[in-house]
Amino acid sequence: MPALKKKGKVKGKRGKKRKTGKKKKKAKTSLPGKKIRPPGEAARLLMKAYTTVCKEKGTTAVPKIVRDLLEKMEENQAVTKFIVEPTNRFSQSDFPPVRFCDWLQAVQQVSYEHIRELCVWGVTVTDMDATELSLCMETQTGQQNLVFLTLLDVGLSNYGLHRVTRCLHLGNITSLTLGHNRFGDEGCQTLCNNLRGNTRLRRLSLDFCGLTTKSGPLLGHLIINLALQELSIAGNQLHCDGVIQLINPLVEFYESHQAHENMRKERIEELKAHQEAKEKELAAMGPLRAKMALASDAAKEEYQETDPLLIPFPPLPPLKYLNIEDNGIDMHGKGGKFAPVVCTRLVRRWLEVSSLLTEIKLTGNLIGNVASEEILAALEARKDAGLPSVKMTVTHCLAGETFKKIIKLGSGAKKKKKLAKRKGGKGKKKKKK
Repeated sequence: MPALKKKGKVKGKRGKKRKTGKKKKKAKTSLPGKKIRPPGEAARLLMKAYTTVCKEKGTTAVPKIVRDLLEKMEENQAVTKFIVEPTNRFSQSDFPPVRFCDWLQAVQQVSYEHIRELCVWGVTVTDMDATELSLCMETQTGQQNLVFLTLLDVGLSNYGLHRVTRCLHLGNITSLTLGHNRFGDEGCQTLCNNLRGNTRLRRLSLDFCGLTTKSGPLLGHLIINLALQELSIAGNQLHCDGVIQLINPLVEFYESHQAHENMRKERIEELKAHQEAKEKELAAMGPLRAKMALASDAAKEEYQETDPLLIPFPPLPPLKYLNIEDNGIDMHGKGGKFAPVVCTRLVRRWLEVSSLLTEIKLTGNLIGNVASEEILAALEARKDAGLPSVKMTVTHCLAGETFKKIIKLGSGAKKKKKLAKRKGGKGKKKKKK
């Protein structure tokens, strides 16, 4: 039989070699079926799509967005912050209106993936726009990149609010601003339900949203269960009752934590003293009796339950900034003339126990002189206890001396000034003899 030819490299007459082996695999892209685009190319495609959509629909493209895209194209970078605002807010002009849906349509067409901050200001967001925005936020890139979301004075309805906020727990949004949207207590209930279980949100602004006393307990429950650091509800009508229901759960949590820590320290000292006494008894016993005593103690400890005082307390709510300006905290509400005193007394209890608090804004509320004395006493007690200073702003319609003392004690943490060294500067002046 003729010998079988071996497979492999075979030389032809021209000396060419046949290529063998496996082909090199191509590098995988970030998303299956999509190529990685340079940031400048993504900006160019978005600008082209946005201007085309606006031209087809007869609307105006936001000049700042077009200008930012042109600048980043030249630098081969991506635009991460977008501000959708009207062009004729402060002047009367005949330009066509700006529409949020045009920008959103352009973003969806080119699959733009670099949006980190989105601010819509004074441009109407319809229910359909809110639905499209929520669908963009639910995508993989929307969940990863979008961090700051602002919908300011956009006429957001309760349904639109539900659509936008129902997917917040999936993404990385840390700041949410919904000011000047009059969705009221019903919208606040929807928002609190959708934020349940959210662990990333740090800042929430609900200024001038038509909230009343009913929203107080809802926001109080939200503060306790979320990791919010800043809450702003200026320009609403919570009155004294709503603010009391907002702050009371927080104060009770702090006071329970303080009491638990004090009892825990006492319990630990008792256990240490008991252990020292037991060691002395064992030292006085013989070796055989000591072994028997240790065995009986170990058998008892197996059946004993863990001491509840030794279990660490749940972490404190990290709220450090609260803005309750212009909320009707005065003597004209349901609580009568003593309501501001009760409210500020609760604020005083919070100031005396919280080491995380940095600023409280009470401007625009006619709390009165008696309630202002509570604020002053809290600031003085905080200073005596060695807690960090807090910035406190109150109305100027108070007694002169009280107002001056509050401004002095509630000025906030002072920043250390760095002494800049100047070349050829004047040195220290010599004292004349």
